[in-house]
Formats: sequence, structure tokens, C-alpha cells
Amino acid sequence: MTRARMFGVAVAVVFAAGRASSGLMAADAPASPAANPPAQARETGRGMIGSGLALLRSDVVAKDLALTDEQTEAVKKLGDDARKQMTGLRDSLKDATREERAAKMADAEKDIAKKVDAVLNETQRARLQEIKLQVRGPAALTDKEVADALKLSEEQVRKLTELAEARRSAVRAAIEAAAGDRTAAREKVGQIAKDAADKMMDVLTSDQKEAFEKMKGKKLDLGTAGFGSLGGPGRGPRNSDTKPESKPDSK
Repeated sequence: MTRARMFGVAVAVVFAAGRASSGLMAADAPASPAANPPAQARETGRGMIGSGLALLRSDVVAKDLALTDEQTEAVKKLGDDARKQMTGLRDSLKDATREERAAKMADAEKDIAKKVDAVLNETQRARLQEIKLQVRGPAALTDKEVADALKLSEEQVRKLTELAEARRSAVRAAIEAAAGDRTAAREKVGQIAKDAADKMMDVLTSDQKEAFEKMKGKKLDLGTAGFGSLGGPGRGPRNSDTKPESKPDSK
């Protein structure tokens, strides 16, 4: 399979199958400095979920954060701009190395995240972080901020890093083996995601598991909503009849 073809299949597969692990594989957590560069699918998805932009374009999340009409319009514009930005970046990186893709995608994610933060007030930013942890699940355990908050030991970080890399390798292999068959790849990746999530949670102590759950905040039911693009949700219940409640922005 060509690199460009694999890129397209990978993006579709991880968004469809990732939630089997209680977290989108496309939002796979940034690895520790010792880990290898991320896979193509993860690189693409980081800007989508990592920045929080795709989540904000969900009516469910927008209502939970009580986005104002002004904020909703700002998020829409950010989505349109970011989609163009990432599409152009993706096209320019078709023949790039994994290291080059990782660096460029990470820079793009940081840029998008800063713009998202500028739209929200402090309370909304904190709540969005909780929702991101809910969506990402155990994949977030390799984030330095999460690891520090949970007081993970060096041995735990090492094990989690190894599990994350093993998952990425397994996902790449599954996508290549599927040879373009999205259904087959989706099923395999979903099982890989679930198995990896279970193993990552087993690394934590009981107290750490409890603390991790608290970091996620109040459970938000996202239903069957997916997050298939930077501009907004994928195939999911985006109810056009339900508008987020408008409240004064307290930034």
C-alpha cells in the first residue's frame, strides 16, 4: 500500500475504532521523550482531539461548557481555518519521514491549542481538559502532566511507554495487513485499543486509578458522536435543533 493510501485508511480507521478503548486512538497520547516518533494516524489525530477543537464542535460538549454565541462562532472559524491548515500540511508531508511528520504535526497541534485556549475562559478550559481525558482514556497516561499528577514512578512510566509503542506498532501492522479494507482494520484496531487500554490501567495502583478517574471530572455522555475532522464531529448526533445555552463569557 502506498504511504498516502495508508495515511487515509489510518485516519478513517482510528476514528471509527478507537473508542473501544475508552479513548480515541486518534488522540493517542504523546509519548515520553524516550519513546519512538508517533505513527501517521496518531500524528493526524493529535491536532483533532489534543487541541480540543473537534470536541468543542460537538453540541454536547459546547452545551456542557456553556459556550456563548460569540464563542461558538469563534470555534467554527477556528475549525474552518484549522481544517485548511492541516489538510495543506498533510499533503505537504506525504513523502516526509516519521520524524518530520511528528515534528510538524506537534507544532500544528500546539498552534491550534493556543487558539482554542484563547476562546475559552479559565473554567471552560479546565472542563475541556477533563473531557479530553474522558475521551482519550488510558492513552493520556503517557502525558507528562498526567504522569506527574498521578505521581507515576519511573518504572510505571517505562511500562506505559512500552505499551504505547507496542500499541502503535500493532495498529500500523493491522492497517497494513488490512490492505485498504477499512472494516477489517477497524475491527482489529478496536481490539488492539481495548487490550492496550486494559494493560495500561493495570500498571496503576488502586489509588492512582481512583485519582485518574477524579481527573476526568463529571462524566459526559457523548453518545455515538465521533470526531472525524478538525472542523467538527464526524458521523454523530449533531443536533441542529439544540443550541448551546448562551451565558456571559467570564474570561
